[in-house]
Amino acid sequence: MKKIINLFLISASVLLLGYTQSFASEAKELKISAVADFLNVETELRVVANKMRAEGLVSFLKPQPLNMLGAGIPSYLNNIKDLKAEHPAYYADITKIAAQYEKEKRKPFKNAEDWAVLGDRVMIAFFAGNSESAASGQAYKDVKDKFPVQVMAMLPPESKAQIQAMFDMLKSLEEVSEHDKLVVKQFKQQLVLLLADGYYEGDKAAYLGGVPALAKEGKKQK
Repeated sequence: MKKIINLFLISASVLLLGYTQSFASEAKELKISAVADFLNVETELRVVANKMRAEGLVSFLKPQPLNMLGAGIPSYLNNIKDLKAEHPAYYADITKIAAQYEKEKRKPFKNAEDWAVLGDRVMIAFFAGNSESAASGQAYKDVKDKFPVQVMAMLPPESKAQIQAMFDMLKSLEEVSEHDKLVVKQFKQQLVLLLADGYYEGDKAAYLGGVPALAKEGKKQK
C-alpha cells in the first residue's frame, strides 16, 4: 500500500526535478457521511470514466502529476476543469450524476466541481495519514532544500510557479487535521483501490497483479 501512496506523492516531485485552494482553513469537520457520499458517487462515475477509456481518452479519475500541484492537492478539481474545457459532453454527464445523487434526503452536490472539491479534501487527508515524511514536514523540507532561493531566482517564471505549487502541495499535508485523517482512515481499503483503479485506468489485473499489497486489499473487498 505504501508503494501506491508514495507513487502519487512523489510523481509530481520527480516531474519537476527533471527540468489556492486549501482545506486547512475549512471550518467544518469532515464527516463520515461526506466521505461515503464521495465514494458512492465515484462508483457511479466509473461508468463515464470507462466510456472515456473505451474511446482512448484519459479519464478524469486518473491522477495527473501537474494537476496535483497546489494547496490541497487539487487533482480531482483540476481534472474536472480540464474535462469541462476539452470534453463538455462528458462533463455534463458527470455533473448530472453528481447532482442527482441523494442519500437520506440529502443532495450534497450541485455539480461535478462540488464532488471534486470534496474528493480532494478526502485524498489529501488520506495521503497525510499514510505518509509520515509528508505529514511531519520532512518531504517539504527535502524538496525545499533542492530549490534554495538562489536556484529559484534563476528559474523561468513557469518553472518557478510549478515548483512553488509543489511547495504548497507538500505544506498542505502538514496542515491536515487529525480529525480528517481519522475519518478517512475508516475508508482506507476503498481509497487504496480507488487510487489504483484511477492510476491504472481500470485495468484491475494490472494493479492487483503488480502490487501485492493491493491484491490483498482487493480480495477483502469481494
